[in-house]
Amino acid sequence: MQHPPKISIVVPSFNQGKYLEETILSILGQDYPNTEIILIDGGSTDESIDVIRSYEKHFKYWVSEPDNGQSHAINKGLEYATGDLFDWMNSDDVIAPGTFWKVAEAYQQNPDAYVVCGYMTCFEDEKYEKPVRMKIFDRLEDTMIFGSMSGPSMYFRMDKFKALGPLSEILHYCFDLEIWFRFIEAYGLKRFTFVEANFCYFRLHASSKTVSQFANFAEDGYQIHCSILDATNEKRQVRIAPEDLKISLKYSNNWKFTGINLRIFSALAIQRHLETLHQRLSFFQIMKWFCISLYLAPSKRFTRFYMLPLRAIRWKILFHLKYKLE
Repeated sequence: MQHPPKISIVVPSFNQGKYLEETILSILGQDYPNTEIILIDGGSTDESIDVIRSYEKHFKYWVSEPDNGQSHAINKGLEYATGDLFDWMNSDDVIAPGTFWKVAEAYQQNPDAYVVCGYMTCFEDEKYEKPVRMKIFDRLEDTMIFGSMSGPSMYFRMDKFKALGPLSEILHYCFDLEIWFRFIEAYGLKRFTFVEANFCYFRLHASSKTVSQFANFAEDGYQIHCSILDATNEKRQVRIAPEDLKISLKYSNNWKFTGINLRIFSALAIQRHLETLHQRLSFFQIMKWFCISLYLAPSKRFTRFYMLPLRAIRWKILFHLKYKLE
């Protein structure tokens, strides 16, 4: 490869000194000639700074100072990123060997693609799960509700990513979902190229947000979905009432999705949130929203939806036994 594209990696970090060195070494070990590393530390008080100073000659830029969370740190890093391609890497994750060369080859062979996507493998200690990859469907509504993105295994064209504007700093858990929605709103569902290779190992551990604060991801996702409905003035019986979930809606955006069927989107969103936020609802509330969702789009269902009443009973029994809920 005569002119390998520059790949910018932003590493947001806070008190991940236990894993940070392995993350850095996985980037340096790519043996790729055109990389820039930008590390944004949120003012760590563990061994992180010692680790960072050990490798600072390899960084284009690094800083350690208090910030407003992961999305803020990534936005700060993007200000210094000049690559053709960009990704952010959690400071406890590991880039698979040879990834940068595979990304560069796919990028050059598919000039119309705005994102190069590989697989991501979740692991905890020495236990590795089946590799997964971002998922899109033929229908926009399915993609928005049941699709998925795997941020550490997705390399964006820098110019197209920056054109979307900064990551939302209001959302601390699903800011990646929000920027992905902005991406498909702006560019559609045809700008991806998929590579049959594992790009990243995503670490699960007790102190990671994904493990310890999962309910907050569900709440952020709910706020994003509500903002889409609000932007289209579909506020009637198309979403679970925020007061029923005991949350306050703080995120909003003036979405302009075209071609979206709001009845189907609403029905699928209700189904998704019944499954992720069910512990905040009574059984009768679950059944109410189940019926509303069924009414909105009776033929656009995943099979598991029809088992939801039985699963709701099971949820309530399990949560009563575990948490002694009233």
